[in-house]
Amino acid sequence: MNAYVLKHEDKNNLIPFTTLIESFKKAGKPYYLTDKDTESTKAALGCSIYVIEVTTENKRKIYKLGYKFKSTEKTNNDGEHKQYKITVLSGEPIEGCYFEAPVLITNNELDSWIRTPSAQGLRILSDENLVNELEKIISANVAIQFTNAP
Repeated sequence: MNAYVLKHEDKNNLIPFTTLIESFKKAGKPYYLTDKDTESTKAALGCSIYVIEVTTENKRKIYKLGYKFKSTEKTNNDGEHKQYKITVLSGEPIEGCYFEAPVLITNNELDSWIRTPSAQGLRILSDENLVNELEKIISANVAIQFTNAP
């Protein structure tokens, strides 16, 4: 099954990254909003979604893995901007985890892929080696498992 990567840069989003993490803790259900209709439909078919926090340090973009979840639902979020919410169906177990402090991506190949223009927005990550690198970050750091809301 394919995986998808989403880059979240606070200056380009209405919701700061830290607010997303706090909302998961309260609701117990990860999600992400995107304007990519076709990609979000495909991603909601049980694909892993890796959300990358983008920050800038010394005029250089830095990429950190913030959270991962297996998406099983897409809903329309009508508002000022047409957006789609990819998340987990209510009542289903949540497969995924997050970091209290997002973890720096140090693998050069993965960092290079994330920097490419084709990796903008919700993008498929079909390179198994790069998916494995993301999984290594999760395994090597203290990831907190999502739990269903009480």
